[in-house]
Amino acid sequence: MDRRLTLLVAAAVVLGGCTLTIEGEGNAGPSSPPGERGATADDATIADPGAGPAAEVVRLSDGDSGWFLIDGEEVEIRLLGYNAPERFEGDGGPLSCNGRAAESALAELLADAGQVEAVGDETDRFGRRLVDLAVDGRSAVQQLVADGRGLATGDDRDGRAVMWAAADAGRGLWGDGCGDAAADGLVIDRVEPDPPGRDEEDLNGEVVELVNTGPDAIDLTGWDIRDDSASHRFDLQGVIEPGGRLTVRMGAGRSTADELFLDSSTPVWSNRGDTVLVIDPNGVVAAWYFVGR
Repeated sequence: MDRRLTLLVAAAVVLGGCTLTIEGEGNAGPSSPPGERGATADDATIADPGAGPAAEVVRLSDGDSGWFLIDGEEVEIRLLGYNAPERFEGDGGPLSCNGRAAESALAELLADAGQVEAVGDETDRFGRRLVDLAVDGRSAVQQLVADGRGLATGDDRDGRAVMWAAADAGRGLWGDGCGDAAADGLVIDRVEPDPPGRDEEDLNGEVVELVNTGPDAIDLTGWDIRDDSASHRFDLQGVIEPGGRLTVRMGAGRSTADELFLDSSTPVWSNRGDTVLVIDPNGVVAAWYFVGR
């Protein structure tokens, strides 16, 4: 095993204790050529260093949450504006390569830190404290996003720009660290996040169009489509023949060979900006599309 990978895994074990058509940009997936360098982890800053109390990691739950000692109390935190890949693919499924890499990256970042501060005092619906971690004065979230270890979420366009640069460069989950996608040539050709009128009244107006640009048919059994949050994840199905197109609609309907209805009860894609991901059965990010880019 590569020595660096060994150190990452070891660090994780020790510390673990263990969302009008908006223009966007699609990508065929990890095999696409990298773009310009863009922002990297070395460029990460935090708006107000020193604003939060010292935080000492007790154990990590995954790549974006864990328990920290803050002001003498063990507090469960969730990184604000960031979503790491799940440690497991599906409920009780196999360990996720990208999920393990995200947790190891956070563990290594904290292990190498001289000072860690928890910046933020909001809480989520699970009672976890929502913070960014200022690691030696630099934003942990920006560093992890810049390295391609997870997704920028929320309305912070600067944070999303860091993510776009990581994808252009093929870093982390946007690259081939977990291997090649199960099938070549799947592209998210178009996303309609904002149909006319109220989104709640036209769920089928929310559309994602998938195209097979490869030489072989793509069987979507075991594939998922999801947004940048942990709330919207759906099973794909059907077969897309070479040169074929599958229109995926968020609402209810009778699926055909060319049209798939996901039966969501609420709108899925954020009109302000979102990330559409298609993930293959091995957990590889096979295709993506940035709404609002």
